[in-house]
Amino acid sequence: MNHKSLVFIAALGFAGAADATLINRGGGLIYDDVLNITWLQDANYAKTQYDNSGGALGDADGLMNWDTANTWAANLSYYDSVRGVTYNDWRLPTVKPINGVSFIPVVAGNATDGTRDLGYNLSAPGTLYAGSTGSELAYMHYQNLGNIGAYDTGGTATECLNIASSLGCLDNTGPFVNLMDTPGTAYWSGTEFEPDTTQAFFFETYYGEQGINYKNALYYAWAVRDGNVTTPSSSVPEPGSLVLVGLGLMGLGWVRRRA
Repeated sequence: MNHKSLVFIAALGFAGAADATLINRGGGLIYDDVLNITWLQDANYAKTQYDNSGGALGDADGLMNWDTANTWAANLSYYDSVRGVTYNDWRLPTVKPINGVSFIPVVAGNATDGTRDLGYNLSAPGTLYAGSTGSELAYMHYQNLGNIGAYDTGGTATECLNIASSLGCLDNTGPFVNLMDTPGTAYWSGTEFEPDTTQAFFFETYYGEQGINYKNALYYAWAVRDGNVTTPSSSVPEPGSLVLVGLGLMGLGWVRRRA
């Protein structure tokens, strides 16, 4: 895909800045310091896993029904080559109410102003709930990657809806690879739709839309895990440790001079 790539905060960059959100930890792991979760850099790792294992693991194209996608994530064992650690605590991204209180239904069609839990512009800048972390996939699309939706908040079609001249609304992919944007496909969340648990939430990157569908639909799975990855052990002291060592040596010299 000929996508633009956003500049993102590197692991040794301004990780403590208030607006820092995506931090490349190496080893195929990207940390989101607002959601406090770690994303796999490969957004279709099930297919990569399948290809690398000769079909023993993962899925041939990465498209799975909801139950299979959740099982795949829960059983995923990923080796972090930077820290020498294997992580087994993966899940699918979750969906919570956009308003932080309760899910808001859509009576007819999907909302475009970002105030409903089904529709477009959830968490998008300029909306009532801008920056909401309720939907981890919507937050990734609109906040971390700075993409737009197929409709603006007033319901007018945007330029990314012009299929003839656009690759869709996933214009920016940031530090990720294999982030899928095929029309009609989406990423499963791990959250059921409470009024009808035969359905679950999904997020379609091509349109920037959060919706629901029956669990037998075939969508992609993007694995995440809670928290940050650990810092690799090293024989080189941390900068703070070097300061403490230096102060200790200075104190030792002062004692010797007095003696």
